Amino acid sequence: MACKEEDLPKELIQKITEKNQTHLLEALKRLKSSDEKKNFISQLKSIDFDLMSNLFEQGKNAKLETIYNPSSISKIESQYPKESILSEKEKLSQIGIEYIAQGKVATLILSGGLGTRLGFNHPKGEYNIKLPSNKSLFNYFANRFLGCQLMCRQKLKDKKIEFKDCPLFIMTSTQNDADVREFFKKNKNFGIKDENIFFFPQGEICALDDEGKILLETPSKIFKAPDGNGGCLLALKKHGIIDECLKRGVEFINVTAIDNPLYKLMDPLFIGITVSKGKNGKDQMGAKYIKKTDPEQKVGYFLIYKDKPMMLDYMEFPEKLKYAKLDNGDLVYNAANILDYLISVNFLKKALCEEENIKNLLNSFHHVKKKMNCFVFNKEKNNFEEKTNFEFNKYEMFLNSIFEFSNKDGLLLLEIEEMDEFAPVKNDETKDKCTAATARLQMSNLCKKWVKENGGKILNDSPKKYLEISFLVSYDGSDLFNNKDVPKSIDLKDIKEGEGIYIKNKNLE
Repeated sequence: MACKEEDLPKELIQKITEKNQTHLLEALKRLKSSDEKKNFISQLKSIDFDLMSNLFEQGKNAKLETIYNPSSISKIESQYPKESILSEKEKLSQIGIEYIAQGKVATLILSGGLGTRLGFNHPKGEYNIKLPSNKSLFNYFANRFLGCQLMCRQKLKDKKIEFKDCPLFIMTSTQNDADVREFFKKNKNFGIKDENIFFFPQGEICALDDEGKILLETPSKIFKAPDGNGGCLLALKKHGIIDECLKRGVEFINVTAIDNPLYKLMDPLFIGITVSKGKNGKDQMGAKYIKKTDPEQKVGYFLIYKDKPMMLDYMEFPEKLKYAKLDNGDLVYNAANILDYLISVNFLKKALCEEENIKNLLNSFHHVKKKMNCFVFNKEKNNFEEKTNFEFNKYEMFLNSIFEFSNKDGLLLLEIEEMDEFAPVKNDETKDKCTAATARLQMSNLCKKWVKENGGKILNDSPKKYLEISFLVSYDGSDLFNNKDVPKSIDLKDIKEGEGIYIKNKNLE
């Protein structure tokens, strides 16, 4: 049954024809039910055909090795090694504590993916890393989000401060949004009030073949893929997150990905140093980094590029600069990205609410090749054919696109202790790195470290006898034994390898 003229706007038909996407009209003609036709037309109306055409041309012409000129790259100066702030740590942390207690900081978790690489076909945030508590990644983030605010209020209980709750923003995707919402509902938001938690899906973008044709996932569905972690920038504007922050008096958003259960969200020290040491006022950004010691390590680099701060992926970093060293033997470019950003709401407002800036963002998509099963139109046979493992062109925006709108002094870097804050869960347990097994070990070691630093003892210890202390007992190990649920001497004698002890907040869990 042919598509009726009144079903599809003339301007849209003209645009589809002009951009050489007439196979989509052929797909529409082949649909039988009116519901399928209506849905497909809705999909067509949602496509920015000009953008897809531009991205295809950009991707076709781009040569990765020539994008970043080594002569335009320099070391970023606003780097604070962890040793450099020890004398000011308490004062800087106090600034952050007051910001948090007054609700001036939000957390944004990027959680649009599934746990496919973990052998887990559900939202990645639901993955259980199998510590004694059997908590999901979402649970750890929610506990630390609340634990941080509890700690800050406790430290300021004798001061005349109006306490306000901090908001938690969770970016999902079209494929997992319903599941994530249901998971939080089933778990009563892990104790977070409904009015303080916001879910919104990241954007999607069409996939193209090597002729620039938009691909179909099924005969009645256009294939769209998530638009990358930088797509959160467009989504923040689209879903009113920036407006929500302005309404609530939020000044900074702490941004990270869901895969790191050791993520120290809303870290008072991080907030304090970004606010007080940054040279760019209310437009300041902060990022945590780990010191890169191996030039072959596959992590991104923070640096200055053409007088702007930038984070370059390791694949984009010029080979000739990779091994450059300082007089003390350190790598010149040693600030490695862990995806832990603190971004000023005022800066985001300027960057995302001006039309010219949005145009610049839309030009910052990166082109990658991927494979999938799809339906491809065969012009000679005048038919759609199902293809398996078909190589296609995918377009992603990276979070570093935000630096386009900054100036040289707009980013401050804080070095962190990798073993205390960075345990990404990316691979299944057949791999050696970035697995649930490595995360379990790091989290357990951190909890044991907390006990010892507070004057306690761990008896009959061994690496795979796990100790887990809830972030609702202690956000960062401070004042650990103020909680009566934590014994000063913990004996692991009767604990088997691979098992452990879990210490929870009995009033809140």
